Amino acid sequence: MIISSGAIYKSIDSFGKISKTGAYLLYPYMAWVSFTSILNFIKMFLVGE
Repeated sequence: MIISSGAIYKSIDSFGKISKTGAYLLYPYMAWVSFTSILNFIKMFLVGE
């Protein structure tokens, strides 16, 4: 998940230099990946797997 978040961040940075709209369209994706990472961490902590 950390690698995925880093790749999304780099994509936002790269797209921002070309098209602001393209970069803005990746923000919801970054938010979703962050949210699911938090959910997976909580599940791992509570269930112990």
